Amino acid sequence: MDEKYIVAIDLGTFKISLAVALQDGTDTRLVYYKETPANGMKSSRILTELRVVKQLKQAIQDAEEILGIKITCAVVGMPRFYIKTEENEARIDDRDADSYITAAEINELKSFAQDSYPIAPENQNTDAVYGAIAQSFSTEEEFQLVEEDIVGMSSKVLEGSFKIFIGAKAALNRIDKVMRSVELVPVKKYFQPKYTADTVLYPSEMNNGVALIDLGGGCTSVSVFYKNVLRHYASIPFGGMNVTRDIQTESNISLNLAENLKLAFGACLPDKLQNMSEKQLLIKGGNGDMDRRLAVKYLSEIITAREEEIIRAMLYEIGRSGFADKLQSGVVITGGGAMMTNLGNFITELSGYKVRIGRPRMTGIINACTGATSPSASAVVGMIMAAVNEDVMTCACVKEDYVKAEDVAEDVAEDVEVVATAQQETVDGEGDGQEHTPTDMEHKTGTLPGIMTEEEISRQGGKSKKKKDSGSSSRFIVWTNKLKKKFNAGCDTMLDLLEEDKDEKEE
Repeated sequence: MDEKYIVAIDLGTFKISLAVALQDGTDTRLVYYKETPANGMKSSRILTELRVVKQLKQAIQDAEEILGIKITCAVVGMPRFYIKTEENEARIDDRDADSYITAAEINELKSFAQDSYPIAPENQNTDAVYGAIAQSFSTEEEFQLVEEDIVGMSSKVLEGSFKIFIGAKAALNRIDKVMRSVELVPVKKYFQPKYTADTVLYPSEMNNGVALIDLGGGCTSVSVFYKNVLRHYASIPFGGMNVTRDIQTESNISLNLAENLKLAFGACLPDKLQNMSEKQLLIKGGNGDMDRRLAVKYLSEIITAREEEIIRAMLYEIGRSGFADKLQSGVVITGGGAMMTNLGNFITELSGYKVRIGRPRMTGIINACTGATSPSASAVVGMIMAAVNEDVMTCACVKEDYVKAEDVAEDVAEDVEVVATAQQETVDGEGDGQEHTPTDMEHKTGTLPGIMTEEEISRQGGKSKKKKDSGSSSRFIVWTNKLKKKFNAGCDTMLDLLEEDKDEKEE
């Protein structure tokens, strides 16, 4: 069984998380996880593309060097802030009444509801549909059914009610632009709350009612689940970095030092710190400044004030959901900010809910990485699990088997007359004067005249260069999605494709 790599990237406000899983047959192993400091992000959205490109390139290079692979594509998370929730319905009236409703039909109904949502004309250039979540299904006789009940029933009519999540189109375009800049293809973009919940929450919690609060660096969100359905989602542009900036301002220290103090000594509920509240932190002065002392209790008071503001905003959204009195499983907190000391007790004091810290549960995946079970890894691990379940295409290959398409195209273009001659001889040999039209099998396998298959390339030892004095007209190029798209878009011959790649290289 061929090995397959799954790569997931979470572009957080203050860190880029990159995870790689290796699938070998039915076994899946998480082989890489690392967090890289992010720059150029704001509230989980890309702000300055070039800064993000620089940090993302470094994250990719680190993974490639350690694993000995070449990453070519990845699944990536969508922003979590500036999300509006709308409703839409989809209906099938002419089903075969004797056939059973399948999961595939449910997915088709969901896709239709998502694709057919009518974004207002004045917002079509600014808004995009991020995702759709089924709320209930109905047949001719039954109403308000959940997905697990509707699958397997028979009915002529199938109707679904969905929540549609709308976000900024520009934010998605920036993700595409950054991915192109680092030479990666975004295989799929995930609306993260659902997939983070799948790896953090237990099925019993989602069934009984639970609120998942994701405490990120620049954004905090809450997802309310009941009867295994995401009922409400909301986010605010405040997170761990706001706590850090409060410490910086109140203590008159650098942002980096404020972050380190928060991580080392930060806690909520200053009155419950016991002996720690009496400790004094000595801050060494620089550039002629005098040394200063900062009480741990005062540090905790600063943190508590900001955390209370964030948590009360989340509790307000839980109230708006209409399910505040149905959360039998209470609140689960995850994300980097979930590790703040006494935060769970603080939420309990403010709300009365029981609270636990949510860590990734890698159901069906063997974890071989340190740090991947931290709450800060929840989002990227959730995307890995989703990509594995959806059988996403391989995202990387072993380096010695990788052939860079642009390099091969340039080599071929230098001797383009030979290729043209060989191509013309092929046409003349067919006797019909027509160019070869790719068959369905050739498209499916990624093989076209003049292109070697991956197996043939492997037998060549992964070499992309041919001796120019050999007199051979044999040339090959890796059939990537990018080149396939160019071919289908209008490059009618391999010669056109090679010339186009040559022009791009020269530019």
